[in-house]
Amino acid sequence: MNRRQKLAAGIILLVFGTGLIGWNLRDPDRAYREPPKQERHVTVEQVPPPVLAAVKRVSAGATIKGIKEKRQGGKTTYEVDTIQGNTKREVKLAEDGSVIKQKSKKLRVAPRKT
Repeated sequence: MNRRQKLAAGIILLVFGTGLIGWNLRDPDRAYREPPKQERHVTVEQVPPPVLAAVKRVSAGATIKGIKEKRQGGKTTYEVDTIQGNTKREVKLAEDGSVIKQKSKKLRVAPRKT
C-alpha cells in the first residue's frame, strides 16, 4: 500500500468510526417508550360537542354506564360503556366523534333460585 491509499483508508475508518460513536450515543430505547397515558372518568356534560352527538347516537335507548377520557401523546379518545337489555357495548370515539372501535358482549343472566 502506498501512502495515498493508507491515507484514504484512514479517512474512511475515521468517518465510519465517528458514525458508529454517534449511533451508540443516540437513545436506543426512544422507540420503545410511549408517552404517559392520562385517563379520567367524565360526564356527558364534559365531553366536546362532536363526541356528545356521537355518544347520543351510539347510546340511543341504552343506559350509559360510564365515559372515560384517555389522553396519550397529544391524542384524546373517549370510551363509552352502555348497557341495553342483556348486552354491554363498549365504543371508542375520536375527538371528532367518529367511531374508532366498538365491541358488544352478551351479559349472562344468573338463573333465579326458587
